[in-house]
Amino acid sequence: MFKIGILTHFYKSKNYGGVLQAYALVSYVNASFMRTEQICYKSNTVNFSLPHKEDNKKIFLRYFSPKKILRKLVFFAKKNKLALRYNAFEKFYEYIPHSENVFNKHNVKNSTNNYDIFITGSDQVWNMTWFDPNYFLEFVPDEKKKIAYAVSMGHSSLTEEQKDYLKRVLPTFTAISVREKDMVDLLQPLTDKKIEWVLDPTLLLDKGDWDEICPERRIKEKYLFCYFLGHDERIRKLAKKHAKKNNLKIVNLPHLCGIAKADIGFGNYKLYDVAPNDFISLIKYADCVFTDSFHACVFSGIYNKNFVAFNRHGMESMATRIYSLCELFECRDHFCDCEEKFNIDYIGRLEPIDYNKDFTLLKEMKERSIDFLKNNLS
Repeated sequence: MFKIGILTHFYKSKNYGGVLQAYALVSYVNASFMRTEQICYKSNTVNFSLPHKEDNKKIFLRYFSPKKILRKLVFFAKKNKLALRYNAFEKFYEYIPHSENVFNKHNVKNSTNNYDIFITGSDQVWNMTWFDPNYFLEFVPDEKKKIAYAVSMGHSSLTEEQKDYLKRVLPTFTAISVREKDMVDLLQPLTDKKIEWVLDPTLLLDKGDWDEICPERRIKEKYLFCYFLGHDERIRKLAKKHAKKNNLKIVNLPHLCGIAKADIGFGNYKLYDVAPNDFISLIKYADCVFTDSFHACVFSGIYNKNFVAFNRHGMESMATRIYSLCELFECRDHFCDCEEKFNIDYIGRLEPIDYNKDFTLLKEMKERSIDFLKNNLS
C-alpha cells in the first residue's frame, strides 16, 4: 500500500498554528487519498545568509545577548506554568498520526524507505532565517514524488544567493504550491515549474471537522480573546480599551517565548494549560479576537468571529500571509497594518465582518487546493 510522509514543523512543536496545520493536512490527505503521517523530524536550522565561520563576539551575542538572557530568565520564572502548556500539547499529539522513529539531519534519508510520496509544508518550512535543506526534500531520491503544499517563506524578497539555491532545488519537485499570493511572483521567475497559490491546510477542513475535536466552552463570561506572538505593549492597551468599551473580559493566552513585560498584568484570565484544540475553543466562544497570529485569524474566520489583526513589531515582512487571508475573507480593513489604523477610534468604527457574503475567492481557492492535491496524489 502506498504511503505519504509529511515534513513540517511538527515534532515537539509548541506553536498552535504549526500543530493545527499539521493535524489538518494529515487528516485531509488521510481521509481523501491514502495512508499519511507526519514525519517526526528534529530540525537543525541555520540562517541561510550567515557565513559558516563567525567571530567569537557574534557567537557570544547569539547566546548571551541581553535579550537572550531575559528570555532565559522569563522561561525559568514561568517554568511551572509552561509545563502545563507542554503537557497539554503532548496530549494533543495523539490526534496526529506520526512516525514511530524520530529522524534528524544525519539519518532522515532512512525515512525514504517508509514512504512513496513526500510532502513538505505547510507553514514556514522555506523561511531562510531558519533554513534547513531537508524541508526542501533534498534527501529524497529523484524517483519518488516530492510535493510542496502551501509552503511559506515569511519573506517578501530574496538575496541572489538564495535565488541561486532555489533555482537548483525547485525543478526537483513534482509540484509546488505556496500559501501566500505574493510568493507566486517571488518564486515563479526562478523555475519553469508552475507555482500555485493554495489554502493553508486548516482551511481544507470545515467548521464541522474542527468541532469534532473542539472542547466545550471554558470561560462563561463574554470575553475578548487575545493571542499575541509579538511584545508590543500598545496592542495590549488597545485591547484593554476595546474590552472596557464593550464590557468584555480579556482572556489572554501568553506566548511561550514572549518577553514578559508586555504580558505583566494583562488579561482577566491568563491561561497556560491550553492544548491546540483548546485554542480553537477559546476562539469559537469569543465575542471578538485581537491577534497578530495568522492562524488565530484563520480560526476566527472559520467560526465567523469578528477579529482585528495587527502587525508583529519587528517582523512586518510576515504580514503578507495576513494580507492574503484578509483578501479571502474580504476584510482588509480589519488588519491594522499602519499607524493611521492603530487607534481605538479606528477600531470602534470598523463594521463587523459580514460572514453572510458568498466569499467567492475563498470557495475558488478551496476547489483549487483540493484539485492540486487530487492531481498530484491520486
